[in-house]
Amino acid sequence: MYQSIVISACNHDAILLVNKLFELKYTPKNIAVINYKDNDFILENFCKTYNLSFTQIRNDHELLQFVKDNKTELLINIGGIPYLVSQSTLDSVQTAAINLHTAITEDYRGRWMVSWAIINGDSHCGYTWHHINKNFDCGNILLQQRFKILTDDTAFSLHRQIINNAVFNLKYVIDHVNTVGTTLSKLGHYYDKSMPFNGEIQNQWTIDQVEKFIRAMYHPPYTGATYQGQLVHSVDQYIILKSKTNEN
Repeated sequence: MYQSIVISACNHDAILLVNKLFELKYTPKNIAVINYKDNDFILENFCKTYNLSFTQIRNDHELLQFVKDNKTELLINIGGIPYLVSQSTLDSVQTAAINLHTAITEDYRGRWMVSWAIINGDSHCGYTWHHINKNFDCGNILLQQRFKILTDDTAFSLHRQIINNAVFNLKYVIDHVNTVGTTLSKLGHYYDKSMPFNGEIQNQWTIDQVEKFIRAMYHPPYTGATYQGQLVHSVDQYIILKSKTNEN
């Protein structure tokens, strides 16, 4: 059992992760929660209810100091660190720093991974628990799982499936953080933090591409797919909007 675990995650993902640690017999005194977001009221209230430490950490310099002050043994990140972690910070974590990446790292690195998998017409998506190193999504692999993408899946439904399964397997990951892990066989394509196509349906797309994009952009609290600045929930709605635009 680790005496000092730092969790970096946001909203419901953080709550799910903390509850899993409680299930594994960790207590609030063993856990500190951090993330970079302003006004994460859901998480703040949860932490107050369970007497958990919650701190906003905006950059690697602040993270380094926090890790040192808390004598952190294990750092677990699920989307709560949007910046590169320096080697100095990694060296200050006593046992390991690990990240949940919501894709297979040999396929995709960066952001919006589930959305890009749908847009690109992939048959499967997945997740990777891996060691954190000084580059984005390049650390040695601790665990990977794949899921079939169904025709009615959205970015939101796949994200929930990924997070739920990954947290379910947290005990296995924690039990293996002292291992070297598996080196990546190749580096996946890197997508930056920009929303795919800025969330806008492109005129030249086929109906099949439009349908995939609508599902790929459905990920509350994000707005969703738009066409000519108007929110689009279905292919039928898109067809109507496009016909009206062509008439004008």
